[in-house]
Amino acid sequence: MKKIYAVMFGFLLVIIASWLFNLEQPKRAAYLGDAVSQYDLALNYFNESDYPNAFKWAEKAAAKGNADAQIMLCALYYEGDGVEQDYSKAFEWCEKSANQGHSDAQSTLGLMYYEGKGVEKDYAEAFDLFKIGAYRGDDDSQLKLCAMYAEGQGVRQDHSRAFEWCEKSASQGNIHASFNLALMYLHGDGVKHDVDMATELFGKACDNRIQDGCDEYKRLNTLKAQSVYYVIPSKSYQPEEVYVTLDEEEFKEAELREIQREKEESELKAIQRQEQAELNEAEYRSDLAEIEAGQAEIRSIMRQAELLD
Repeated sequence: MKKIYAVMFGFLLVIIASWLFNLEQPKRAAYLGDAVSQYDLALNYFNESDYPNAFKWAEKAAAKGNADAQIMLCALYYEGDGVEQDYSKAFEWCEKSANQGHSDAQSTLGLMYYEGKGVEKDYAEAFDLFKIGAYRGDDDSQLKLCAMYAEGQGVRQDHSRAFEWCEKSASQGNIHASFNLALMYLHGDGVKHDVDMATELFGKACDNRIQDGCDEYKRLNTLKAQSVYYVIPSKSYQPEEVYVTLDEEEFKEAELREIQREKEESELKAIQRQEQAELNEAEYRSDLAEIEAGQAEIRSIMRQAELLD
């Protein structure tokens, strides 16, 4: 009986070996346990939208520490493709991949902290992770930094820095960053007000099927064609007339804000002048006291000299 089992087992091994031999080399390596080949096989299935098989092979490679497979598992769990949606597991696999320095994983982890999915919302942690991706040149991370600087999320609000990161992202072809740049040029946030540049960028956004870009492009061109504009009484603008997309009520509000800003600036300068005057007065009194002390010392020396005579 044992001999029969041995023969059957040997025959089974021959069948398996023959099957493996007939497989393409990448699949053969994947079945034999090579993590890179398993990830490549998962990627092929993923690209074919065969998510269950993509999950199956990504899970095998991820368990062996393959960072690419780990971020794929993160994405599959996040979207619920090929597996039941689970943000906690998505976060777990993203974190494993990010800890190996995978830039896409770091950006995705930042997004999960930003949205509070699979982990408690934490803007400061999200900002730090987006910053890593942004400095590595990831345009989506640069766009998120732009938004966080603009809104003051996880970092002190800074429109100039927001513009800087949006510009970097847009220069890499990120059309959503270009749309944000258009808004910044339109409203003068972090950059000098420039309606012509805003119009051009809205046009590019429209060309890339962003409807809001089409709407703004049409509106600005209509305003220009009708020669509709207001003159904004602000030192921050050049004295020439500029096109703006404000209705009369919005313009009055902008004018009042500018008047309030100039008032606050004037009050601040008055305070600074008063503080400087007080400082000058204190320095004058100090100098005067030194002079009087010196004169008293001279008089004392003169009296002593008279006594000696």
